[in-house]
Amino acid sequence: MADYKAIKGLGIQTFSGDHPNAASGDVWYNSTLGKLRVHKLGAGAWSSAANLPTARKLKSSFGTKTAAIYVGGTQPPNSVLQTEVLKYNGTAWSEEADFPHAGDSGSGAGVETAGIMVGWYVGGATGVINQTTEYDGSSWTTGGNTPSQQLDGGTGGTQTATFFAGGTINFPTGRTAGTMEYDGSSWTAGNDMNSARISPLGNSVGTQTAGLVVSGEDPSALTAKVESYDGTNWTEGPDVSTSQRVGGGNGSQTAALKYGGFPGTVNTESWDGSSWTEVGNLSTPHGYTSGCGYSTGGNTSSIIAGGTTPAGIDNEKADVEEWDGAPETTSSWDVT
Repeated sequence: MADYKAIKGLGIQTFSGDHPNAASGDVWYNSTLGKLRVHKLGAGAWSSAANLPTARKLKSSFGTKTAAIYVGGTQPPNSVLQTEVLKYNGTAWSEEADFPHAGDSGSGAGVETAGIMVGWYVGGATGVINQTTEYDGSSWTTGGNTPSQQLDGGTGGTQTATFFAGGTINFPTGRTAGTMEYDGSSWTAGNDMNSARISPLGNSVGTQTAGLVVSGEDPSALTAKVESYDGTNWTEGPDVSTSQRVGGGNGSQTAALKYGGFPGTVNTESWDGSSWTEVGNLSTPHGYTSGCGYSTGGNTSSIIAGGTTPAGIDNEKADVEEWDGAPETTSSWDVT
């Protein structure tokens, strides 16, 4: 078993009081108390929030829990593709300026006033478009096109510094490990992930230089694999406990939350930069959906909206849940 130094990269430090800059998972020795101390994240819990105006499969989103933007998706009956954009302000839902194309499966990054959607399924003979679309909080404008028609990949970052990795290429059968980066006007190719996978959509978090792509389907079965990105290279990290695709996720490379997803899991897992821990479950399964929380939300603030029931991809639901992480706490134990 690896020791603390092997996991964290440093030995246990000694302080006369508590660690002045403790992060979740840090352990130190308090010489005044004569005890080891550990800083850890509280349990947290999901609670019901205001339902969507209509049941919807919602896979495309960006923003924070109190300024969340959900785009397009499908709506019953017959899972009709939508242009409608919905905003959640932490209390209620409102309709915003419509997206230029009816569809879903786009990958989002950024915040409500500076967001981006890339990759978009529009159905019919066209299938997938490679258009990038930017949002300024009130209207949509066209940005630089992606070099390929990549769909449902993992994203992280801001409107002017985004990574887009994995997903479907040559729709509907191709899987890719490809990575692209956006600078606010154009896309350039980055290094491939270690494994190709479809549908890490919604599960990916972080920034262009410190991101995580979580789970998905690789190549024909759900995977628990996680890869981290430093802006140049991908590194395989600890797996999550529950394999799924098209679920919710938000946070940073050192404090993230992953939840829900197809085929209808309720599991929630918290990441502290070194390991995944199962925490409070969702009240009901949410498949084919996505979450909001952005990198500044860490693993203490999230929302998941709509999606599908485990009965299948055409069984849309309107349920919405919010995650509130319990405050971080410090515990001690005697040295023996």
